[in-house]
Amino acid sequence: MKHTIETQALTAVFCDNAAYGQHLAGYNGVSELSVRGLGGNIFVPPYCGMNYELTEFDGYAQDEECLFEPRRLPMEMMVAGPAGVTLYQPPTPQKGIEARIDFHMSEHYIHQRIQITFHKQLLPVMNFKALLASYFYVPQNGLCYLHIDKTDPLGGWMGVRKKVHGAPDYFAHPLPARELSVQEHLDIARTAPESLLKFDTLQSYYYGLYGDFAVIMMFRDADRVAFISSPTGGGTEPANSPAWDYVLLAPDAKLHTPYTWEVCMAIKPYAGRADILAEVARYAASPRMESF
Repeated sequence: MKHTIETQALTAVFCDNAAYGQHLAGYNGVSELSVRGLGGNIFVPPYCGMNYELTEFDGYAQDEECLFEPRRLPMEMMVAGPAGVTLYQPPTPQKGIEARIDFHMSEHYIHQRIQITFHKQLLPVMNFKALLASYFYVPQNGLCYLHIDKTDPLGGWMGVRKKVHGAPDYFAHPLPARELSVQEHLDIARTAPESLLKFDTLQSYYYGLYGDFAVIMMFRDADRVAFISSPTGGGTEPANSPAWDYVLLAPDAKLHTPYTWEVCMAIKPYAGRADILAEVARYAASPRMESF
């Protein structure tokens, strides 16, 4: 099943794990996303954005079929008014994970609320992780921009990337402590030296660039969300399509207790890092998203 929602800035197609057209089975969330002023789908057509991809527990041995339970099993889609969609997956057979994912759109925002409930005690201590993936179609710059040192609004920003898919380390291009144009971001990525970067992957926000637009990712529960990315997660033809992802964390997860995370993706013309921070502050001050 698929369902389309439009705002004045965005057109998004939401889907469950079923295939349609170019879209492959086993990917859920936002299968197509068009932005006024950009045109076309900014996600890799066979895949998705904000996609509930895989689940794991530290120390729990599993094969690929079990790892990708969220993708391999059916989901139910429910339309919630003119601007909302819910995906529901009942407790999975191997790991007993129940998932409810609500989406709501407004203006240039896609809000996501993920609720996970555990129904099987697989280990004495269950340290849970879930990867949610977004596969962006050939942006001109695959870097993600993280605010490593938040003491200065314009200082402490790094453009980060891994050399190859699955590599353990990130390399960074430091940004000058001043506002930059989109072109200056690209020039720095091409010409400035990069260095190995060690940083806390728990992040409350980051952004990437797509054309002249900023893709801003913001997390309400930042102490339980980790940043991760791949330079080629979405493929290498016709050029590199990166995966800009986030990992949900639930240390020592308990049975029959719903765990909730909230995410917001904002897509708007890039207007500087001060504007990025204004969006982050606006999101932090907004009410929490209610389940439909």
